[in-house]
Amino acid sequence: MTNNSIDSNIPIEITKGGTNASALSLTYGVVYYDGSKISTVSSLGASGQVLTSNGSSPPTFKGSVSAVSSIFAASLSGDVVTTTGSGSSYTMICDSEGFDVGGDYDSSTGVFTAPETNHYFLCTTPIVLGGLGSSVEVSIVTSNRSYLLAGYVTAWAPVTNDRMCKHLSTLADMDAGDTAFVSIAVYDSPIPKATLLKEFLPTGFGAGTVFEGFILGT
Repeated sequence: MTNNSIDSNIPIEITKGGTNASALSLTYGVVYYDGSKISTVSSLGASGQVLTSNGSSPPTFKGSVSAVSSIFAASLSGDVVTTTGSGSSYTMICDSEGFDVGGDYDSSTGVFTAPETNHYFLCTTPIVLGGLGSSVEVSIVTSNRSYLLAGYVTAWAPVTNDRMCKHLSTLADMDAGDTAFVSIAVYDSPIPKATLLKEFLPTGFGAGTVFEGFILGT
């Protein structure tokens, strides 16, 4: 009977593995064939990481496939008055972070920076106090393109505190270092400036102005 088992305590010699073979550079590690010779992964990785490859570059250790390496959720800490009007754009700065795994969102500027080239899910729900304009444009602006949602209001009455809540979500292709932020513009406004609300209802119950996103792959 043939025994095909391998004693894990016996080192595997690869220096005689054939033409262009090279020695294992680590005490423990992973070897792969790069098309011309046997090579070793340059790092042992860390606990919980997995070995991944994009098919064209050497394999590397990255975060666990079950973990999301970049995800954030941010909201307004309070109402932001006199922000935009008459077609001017305002960068919405959600200055209160619920969480920011990866540290890729800047709560002082409202800008998310992609940590790597990949696809990202981005969404926002700005709440604008009514009576200050007849139309609102909400945009998620990335380095590659802008994603626009326009809303039209037929009757805005400041005395009744009408509110306009718009939701915009998109799948964005982003390169490493690309940025994304939310832009708000109000048109045809009888009053020059509009107000972004922290929450839909003054009682604190209901939807709030947010900017959120996460990476779709690792």
